[in-house]
Amino acid sequence: MGKKYAVFFIVWFFNFAFSQKEITVTGIVIDARTQNPLENVVVTIQNTAVMQLTSKTGKFELYIFPKKEQLLLLRSQGYKDFLLKVQSNGGQNINLGILQLEDTYSDEVPAALITLSDSDFSDDNSSSEMTSGLLQSSKDAFMLASAFNWGQARFRIRGLDSENGTMMLNGMAMNKIYDGRPQWSNWGGLNNVLRNQEFSAGAAASNYTFGGILGTQQIFTRASLYRKGTSLTFSGSNTTYTWRGIGTYASGMNASGWAYAISAGKRWSDEGYFEGTNFNADSFFLSVEKKLSNKHSVNFTGFYTPNSRGKNSANTNEVTGLMNEKYNSYWGFQNGEKRNARVKNVEEPLFMLNHYFKIDEKTNLNSAIMYQFGKVGNSNIDYQNAESPDPVYYKKMPSYFSSLYAKDHGEFSGEFTPDYENADKNRTALLANPQIDWNKMYFANQKVGPNGFEPSQSHYVLYEDRTDDRTFAVNSNLNTQLSPNIFF
Repeated sequence: MGKKYAVFFIVWFFNFAFSQKEITVTGIVIDARTQNPLENVVVTIQNTAVMQLTSKTGKFELYIFPKKEQLLLLRSQGYKDFLLKVQSNGGQNINLGILQLEDTYSDEVPAALITLSDSDFSDDNSSSEMTSGLLQSSKDAFMLASAFNWGQARFRIRGLDSENGTMMLNGMAMNKIYDGRPQWSNWGGLNNVLRNQEFSAGAAASNYTFGGILGTQQIFTRASLYRKGTSLTFSGSNTTYTWRGIGTYASGMNASGWAYAISAGKRWSDEGYFEGTNFNADSFFLSVEKKLSNKHSVNFTGFYTPNSRGKNSANTNEVTGLMNEKYNSYWGFQNGEKRNARVKNVEEPLFMLNHYFKIDEKTNLNSAIMYQFGKVGNSNIDYQNAESPDPVYYKKMPSYFSSLYAKDHGEFSGEFTPDYENADKNRTALLANPQIDWNKMYFANQKVGPNGFEPSQSHYVLYEDRTDDRTFAVNSNLNTQLSPNIFF
């Protein structure tokens, strides 16, 4: 009898063991933002030894024993952990489909950071400019509305100028010495290589500088930080430029200790959203790093982004009502082509050499040498002993005559003496000639002078406000952790 029970339990055990047949769990892991497959993502079943890395196509395939409920964990550097409950119905294989990993950067950037489009490049060194464009995004609804709908020219965070914030590149401050503001056009078109950033909002502590009350923005261009791969972008727009093409390649760190990243792009348009606003910009970027040892690395960064942009006028409601929202008073026809009188030209190449010294696990010393030179020019028309060439000059508008006060009583007397006849003449003249008359200005300058032989002093002059800047800077930054809660 005992032998029968023994045989029964042995058979029952083996039947139970074989009933625990392995099932397959499959899926594909991609980047939530780029929708590209992610390689070498660690896929594990928690509290087990089951583990696998995703392939180049992002696929994984795990073999597990079915249980009531198990937890699948996806983990990769630079991405948020992804935890998913897995449960098999009747021992069937499980296909999880496409799993998207979100990068950790979106939560690390505080909501105070604004994203600005190229169309917001109004006056790149103006007091109203707040923060860098085209570099990252914020989920804060108010800040997004401020940046994209109002534009930086008419909105300032807390009423503060951009000189109250600090913009840094590899630990080196990029705020100009003469006005304290960054020149954003210096790195326009380098979107793909300027995404590695840290931002300290407001007066929060920064690891790189004391900063200002608008925070500190630090951009890293160290070659070994770029993910290996190639990126090609071609896009169209109806704002500042019409077309944009960008190509970027990063090698990653090889066995010899070398890493490099290169990027080139171009943005152009004969006319942007506003009339007569031509745009032409190139961008070139190079970053090369050599790992000398486990403690020492040297990185060279250089970029050159020449750009030329025709500006658009800031119109009053009266001008927009008479013309249209795309109207721009800064241009006029010359020899059958549109010529803008206010053009901004920026050419300021930058070269930087960084040395990274990891003294120990808690102490780092980063040193940098930077040299930048070039020019920033803004053209305009000056006039002497002549009427303004601007077609919407206030004396040429209908409101100049329709809102006149009595000469003997003044503005606060409440006595209007509107001149509707001349107001209507101004309206007719503006609608007939709404743009700058280049030929008229040339003719005025060629008039015969008092001696009857040569022209007198020019009445109209096309000039350029010019800044020729040469900057040489040396910087060193030491960071060490003295205790779990104290950093120096």
